[in-house]
Amino acid sequence: MILGAVALVASVAVSCAKPPDDRVRKVRAAFADLRDVVKAEKWAHDEMISASGAIEAAEKELSSQNARFSFRRDYTKAIELFAGAEIDIELTRQAALSQKAVLEKSASDGLDAAYSAVDHARTTLMIAPVSRDSRAAVERLESDLGKAEVSLEEVRRLIAEERYLEAEMKAGQILDQVTILLRSVGRSLRK
Repeated sequence: MILGAVALVASVAVSCAKPPDDRVRKVRAAFADLRDVVKAEKWAHDEMISASGAIEAAEKELSSQNARFSFRRDYTKAIELFAGAEIDIELTRQAALSQKAVLEKSASDGLDAAYSAVDHARTTLMIAPVSRDSRAAVERLESDLGKAEVSLEEVRRLIAEERYLEAEMKAGQILDQVTILLRSVGRSLRK
């Protein structure tokens, strides 16, 4: 029985003295993916700071244990810190993907609203009676609508580049311009 207890204590001591290489590689790869692929810094800045701090603390503890003599190493705390960092990384990933999806949807909705306004304005111009006096104003409005459609392609490009806030703002500006154009169509046709 005593030999069994000694063997158990020895195996626990050896397991604590063995660096958690697999877990460290896994957590480092997950963090690199979070930083480089998910771009969490852009989408979930505060959460990324927390995940960075967690992995830095785990790396510091790992370095501290690696600097000790082999018989004095105990990686228990490092293992716990890497497990915590792994959780922080996953939470940051979820937050980043969620925030990105919200911003992308908002930008896409803005683009759709602007396209609908341009289509509505085109339809209004097509069915509007054009007099000799209002022809120049209507042609100017058609030209302005053409410029708005070109600007909508820029919004589409911004969305493709994941510049959602800029895209949403630009789409809103186009929507405002088209709304003003529609009002001026109504005034032009009443003359």
